[in-house]
Amino acid sequence: MAWAHQIGPQTRTQVETIFESKSHDEQAFRSLKGLQSLATRYGADRLEDACKRANIFAMSGYQRLKHILQHHLDKTPVLIDVPAPPSIDHDNVRGSAYYN
Repeated sequence: MAWAHQIGPQTRTQVETIFESKSHDEQAFRSLKGLQSLATRYGADRLEDACKRANIFAMSGYQRLKHILQHHLDKTPVLIDVPAPPSIDHDNVRGSAYYN
């Protein structure tokens, strides 16, 4: 956890999710070793960005992060649909019938 905290909050969230998803801590440690190798290979900043993307889409695990980094998806902006603002309904709004 200390290592993940040094990389960044997104990586820490990813490591916590991995520990929660594994039934044995030994399995989580193997995934954590994989994440450390990804940080060595791609750099801490890219790993943090990949973890951010994975956290947005509720994905976790070494293989998913590796895929994100290999395909440079960590550099691609995440497009999230923003809901349209609610329509305003009051006496000053004329509506489409007014213009007919």
